[in-house]
Amino acid sequence: MKESLQTAQKNKRERDKDLEAGVQKIDKLKARTSEIKTNKEYQALLKEIEAAEQEEQGDRRRHPSLDGEGRWRRRANNNG
Repeated sequence: MKESLQTAQKNKRERDKDLEAGVQKIDKLKARTSEIKTNKEYQALLKEIEAAEQEEQGDRRRHPSLDGEGRWRRRANNNG
């Protein structure tokens, strides 16, 4: 039982890192918008941002127990 808990915790940490990396990637791409010189570059950057956001949303759908910042959601304890 202890081993399965440790494995679950390790998997959670890995997913958290992946989600955080996705968020950071999106932030970096959005920060680059001020560096864009042409409309073609801007359109390409928008496509990159959109793809990264879709990937992140897919991760969140695959791991619905994670909140918007990659942390595990706490379930309400109805027992008091």
